[in-house]
Amino acid sequence: FPDLCIREDVLWEKHGGPAWGFGIVDSGLMKTLVQIAYQYSIETLLGTGAIRYADYVEQVWEYRRVLRAFVRERDAVDPDSPHVLFLADYVSHREIDPENIPRFVQRDLTFDAALSAGRGPIVLLLLETLSALVLALWAVNRMRVAE
Repeated sequence: FPDLCIREDVLWEKHGGPAWGFGIVDSGLMKTLVQIAYQYSIETLLGTGAIRYADYVEQVWEYRRVLRAFVRERDAVDPDSPHVLFLADYVSHREIDPENIPRFVQRDLTFDAALSAGRGPIVLLLLETLSALVLALWAVNRMRVAE
């Protein structure tokens, strides 16, 4: 079973990790659209949306590793256990103090981490806005004003 757990982690990393659920938004082509760049930039600045989801999923997977290690340690201590992990009939049946079980506590996404993760769409949005301004000024300068 430990080999199966390792394979599961490898598959998770191979298929994009936390970005997997937001494949459309995270694709490079979609980020070039003004609407997506705007939405992604605002979500980045607020620490919500795809950035927060990706951070949350990473934290959940880290908690999963910690909880797995806890179960393995508790099972290894019991000499009467057959040590076949994660099958109820083959792990230790010793009681566990609920206070000792590791708990999941979500860490807030810091502004610096969110900003660094969403730097690309923010820069793209600024470039698109600047190019729209330049083209609008160019159009106004070319326009003939009737006297």
